Amino acid sequence: MVLTQDSAVICVDDDESILSALSVQLQKLVDTEKVLVEYYLDPEDALASIPEIIDLKIKVIFVLTDYQMPRMTGAEFLKKLKSIYPDIHCIMLSGQANDEIVENLISENLLDYFLSKPWSEAQLLDKIKLIVPSDKLVLKS
Repeated sequence: MVLTQDSAVICVDDDESILSALSVQLQKLVDTEKVLVEYYLDPEDALASIPEIIDLKIKVIFVLTDYQMPRMTGAEFLKKLKSIYPDIHCIMLSGQANDEIVENLISENLLDYFLSKPWSEAQLLDKIKLIVPSDKLVLKS
């Protein structure tokens, strides 16, 4: 199988229903012929897969992550991710993270944007448009 995608989006959440909702929404927002969208229930699996994706010459445009997960928090995940890949943009989706946590992550340049659960497709699209120039991520009309 030859990958035609030159960009990727990574989604990390321990709740399968959240990943399913993201899948439905992202299929409407991105051109999946050009953008690989990967879903992970475990942040450790995501961290292990990102180097493999990058080795395929695919640029990880942004990561969507939950805050509260069993094996590590979203904050811990972002610290590990950004220590290796400081230029990857990050959006956090959570019903658990408080304002102080979010402000600290943003001030430490670990997080670009935060969306409270439940979020709307329009809110997600707004954040994606702020992070990704339209020539890098083809949004479906």
